Amino acid sequence: MRRIIIWVAAIVVAVPLILSCAVWLPLASRGRPYVVRAAAAAPHRFDARTLLVATDADMVGTSYADGILHPLNGAHDAVSRVALDEKTS
Repeated sequence: MRRIIIWVAAIVVAVPLILSCAVWLPLASRGRPYVVRAAAAAPHRFDARTLLVATDADMVGTSYADGILHPLNGAHDAVSRVALDEKTS
């Protein structure tokens, strides 16, 4: 019985403490973003001659959601190679 009383007391103290922190922390950082990312001074440059693309096309998109493979007749996985010209930016 004593153990139950200690657990109940711990929960009664912990829950309001956790909730108050959950409310106070966003208010304390008001006006500041949660994640600060440094912006690049110059945009990224894509410099390549070839682009390789792997395509997983032999099953429907819901296979990841429901875990059931639904094979599509005539569809095959592929690796494609796309040659890029120098004017591509």
